[in-house]
Amino acid sequence: MPPSTPSAPDGPAVPPERTRLRLGLSLLLVATAPLAGCIVVPAGRPQGPPPGRRRDDDDDDDDGYVVEQAPPPPQVDVVIAAPGPGYFWIAGHWAWIGGRHAWIGGRWHAHRPGWRWRPYAWQRHPRGWRGRPGRWERD
Repeated sequence: MPPSTPSAPDGPAVPPERTRLRLGLSLLLVATAPLAGCIVVPAGRPQGPPPGRRRDDDDDDDDGYVVEQAPPPPQVDVVIAAPGPGYFWIAGHWAWIGGRHAWIGGRWHAHRPGWRWRPYAWQRHPRGWRGRPGRWERD
């Protein structure tokens, strides 16, 4: 007959394997609980481009990154009705996120008097492909 721990006054005996399992899980929970609220946040502004991208330092325009992998062909956006008058459609685009191209769907945006929208664009570059984020520019 296998050994067992003494039974509680109201219940059956608990096998030692279950007791060790419960103890191990309890210790694991206690050891990892303080980590549940931890968040790693870089201090200050990031130093350099994200993985897979290089800062394009060979011109005066500091608004893009160079990646080696060409962006895929554009996807088709389903354009829904504008939320109201004075809105225009900003088309979706491929962005470089987390070391790969990721599709960012299009959206409606309100017009800004005196400004025009410059869409996200990919251009050939001697070291690969240069992505230039969309932005507002003065007319």
